[in-house]
Parts: sequence; C-alpha cells; structure tokens
Amino acid sequence: MARLDDAHGADPAQQLTLERIVTEARALLETGGYSALTMRALAARLSSRPMSLYHYVRNKSELLTLALSDAAAEIDWAIPSGTPVERMVEVGVEVHENLSRLPWVVPILSRGTNIGLSALASTEHFFAAAADAGLDDAAMLALWRGVWYLISADLQMQAAAAERSSDERAWYETTDSECVQGLTQVSRLLPHWRELSAGYSLQTSVRALVTGTVLQHRAAGAPTSSTAAQE
Repeated sequence: MARLDDAHGADPAQQLTLERIVTEARALLETGGYSALTMRALAARLSSRPMSLYHYVRNKSELLTLALSDAAAEIDWAIPSGTPVERMVEVGVEVHENLSRLPWVVPILSRGTNIGLSALASTEHFFAAAADAGLDDAAMLALWRGVWYLISADLQMQAAAAERSSDERAWYETTDSECVQGLTQVSRLLPHWRELSAGYSLQTSVRALVTGTVLQHRAAGAPTSSTAAQE
C-alpha cells in the first residue's frame, strides 16, 4: 500500500511513515502483547488519528505481518551442519533461542494467521534436513509441527512463570503429597518436581522427537535417501 504523509501541520520530523508505524506497533506488542495493539492506541503513540493509519496498512493483520517481518529481518539464521538429525535439532534450538528474545512473537505466531516471511528460512533448513533423513512430505510437516509445539509451549510457559507475583508458587509446591497418595508415580516424583524441572532441556526433547520420528519412519519401510542411510 502506498506510503502517504500525514499532512496535518505535524512536525515534518514526526510525520507518519510506514517505518514509524511499524516501530511503534512493535513497541506496543513488546510491552502489552497482541491485545495492546489497536489502531487507536497506535495512533495515540504517533500523535495521529486512527484513520490516518489506514493510508499505510489495510488492517491490524497486515500490521502484525509487518511487525513480524521487521523482527525476523533482524535475525541472521545460521545454516545448520552435520547429519540430517543434527541439522533438524540445531534449527529447533536456534528458533527457540531467537524467539526467547522476542516473547511477544510466539502468541501471535500461535494464532496461525501471520508470519515474518524471512523467518521461513529456518523452516526451509529443517525441511531440507528432514528430506535428507528420508521423511516424506507428510512426515516432515508433522515433525516440524511437533518441534514447533515444543518450542512455543516452553516459551509460553516461561513467559507465564515470569508474570507470577512473588507470593505465587507452582502447583507442585503447594500440593500435599497425601492428596495424591493413590497416584504412585506422581506422589513419588512430587517432592523432586522442581529439581527435575530445572534440569529440563529443550534440545534433548527436540532430539528425542526428531530421532524417534526418523527411526519410526525407517521401521515402517519408508524409502531412505542416501544421505539418511549414512547416519
């Protein structure tokens, strides 16, 4: 959409541009998340009027895509190396690390309607490795979804934990073991839940999911690429 200047007597240095709009939209998203970004709130930050913003973007969805694209463009996605399994694990870990620095992004991506297109470079690297591992299209997409669910769930749980007040504690710290006596394994693990949770490794979980999927695919008699056969 064309970029039109908002000529209503504003300071030229503060006139509307698409770049300013996206920058302020990101500021709202970073501080308040998806619900904080409204055309009214954005216009207020820009000392403008909501209707003026529609000269630059069609709607909130387009604005979200621009904000995601702006954030994705700041990431220098590495080219993974090693075996197909190692490459898929490396991509998963890298996505997690990058998104951990952009917590506002995950809830938006989880809605499934917007994406920063340059971030699909990581998806391409994952698919290439999955193909080299011998996975067919359905299997590689299912595996990518599984890895994404691990990443997004972990990041959203971290974000939720960070928002707890100082007097809030995790459920496993407030549950009396006597209340779960009939649950043998749960009651056994309950006193150690925090310690065991602290040792959680996303990389280990991604590796287990990727390795298990590849082995299951091979056991099912699926065609195996020459690259995968070398693992």
